Amino acid sequence: MHMFNAPNLITLLRIALIPLFVLLFFSPWRYADLLAAALFLLLSLTDFIDGYLARKRRQVTDFGKLLDPIADKLLISTALVLLIGRGVEWWMALIIIIREVLLTALRLYIVKGDIVIAASWLGKLKTVSQIVAITAALIGAPLVYWLMLIAVVLTLVSGIGYLVGIRKATGNEIINVPNTITFMRMLLLIPLVLLISRGNTTWALVCFTFIVAMDKLDGISASLTRQRTKLGEILDSFTDWLILPATFFVLILFGYIDRFYFGVMLLTSALFAASKFLYVSRSKDTSSTPLGKLAVGLGYISIFCFLLGFVYRYAALWVFIGSCYLSIAYFFIFSFIRRRTS
Repeated sequence: MHMFNAPNLITLLRIALIPLFVLLFFSPWRYADLLAAALFLLLSLTDFIDGYLARKRRQVTDFGKLLDPIADKLLISTALVLLIGRGVEWWMALIIIIREVLLTALRLYIVKGDIVIAASWLGKLKTVSQIVAITAALIGAPLVYWLMLIAVVLTLVSGIGYLVGIRKATGNEIINVPNTITFMRMLLLIPLVLLISRGNTTWALVCFTFIVAMDKLDGISASLTRQRTKLGEILDSFTDWLILPATFFVLILFGYIDRFYFGVMLLTSALFAASKFLYVSRSKDTSSTPLGKLAVGLGYISIFCFLLGFVYRYAALWVFIGSCYLSIAYFFIFSFIRRRTS
C-alpha cells in the first residue's frame, strides 16, 4: 500500500504546521492567540480525520500507525511547553509529555509485533480533555488550572490502564531490570526540570549526570542479565529523544538558551521523529544507528556545556543539531532506497 496516501499526507501536514502554531503563539498581533487556538483545534481535529479516512479507504499503513501518534505528541507537547506559566504548571506538562512519549514507544513495539490493545474510552476522553484544556489556556479562559488538572488525572489513569493491557499481552517483558532503569531515567526529568527552573545548576548537573550514567547502565544490565529485548531498545531510544528535546526546551524556557532555538529544536525534533519512524517502518530495525548514538552523545555534551556556562556552548549546540540532520538524511535516504528496491 502506498505510503504517501491521503491520510498520511494529512498527518504530515499536521507536523508541518506546528511551526506556524509556534509563530502565532509568539506573535504580538492582537488576535494571534485566537488564531493560535483555532489552528491548534484544527490540527487536533485532523487527527480524527486522518484516522477516519485511513479506515474508510482501507489505507491503513504501518507508516501511518507510526507517524500519527508522533504528530499528536509533537503538537500536544509543543503547546504544553509554550503554555507553562499560563495556566499550565511545569509538572503538569512534564507528566503528560512523559506519559505520551512512553506509550508512543510501547505502541511502536506493538505495531512491530502481533499484539492488539483495544482503544479505551478513557484514552479518547483523555485526548478530548487535553485539547479542551490547551485551547482554554491559549485563549485565556477561566478555570484553566482545573481543566489541566482533569487532563493530567485522565492522562495518568488511561496510561496505567494501557500499561496493564500491554503487560498482560506481553507477559513480563515490559518489567525487567534494564527497562526499570530506563523508566527511572525518564522520571529523573522531573527533578531536573525543577532544578533548572530554580536556577540550581550545580544539582541540575548532578541530576543530568545520573541520567547520562543510567543511559549506559541500562545497556550494560541488559547484556549482563540477558534481558535485551526489542521493547527495551525502543524504550531506550525514546527516552533519549524525550530527555534531549525536553531538556533543551526547558533550558530555552528559563533563559539558558536563546529563544530563537525553540523553533530550530522544534523543527529538528519533528524531522528526526518523522524520519526515524519512516526508517523503522521500512527496515523493521528498532535499534539505534551509529549516527543516532553519535547525535545523542553530542546532545548530552551540549547540555553539559550550557549547564556549565561553557564559552563555546552554542558551537556545541550547532554540532549536535548538525549530527541530528545527518541522522535525518540517513533515515530518509535509506527509506527511499528501501522503497525503490522493495
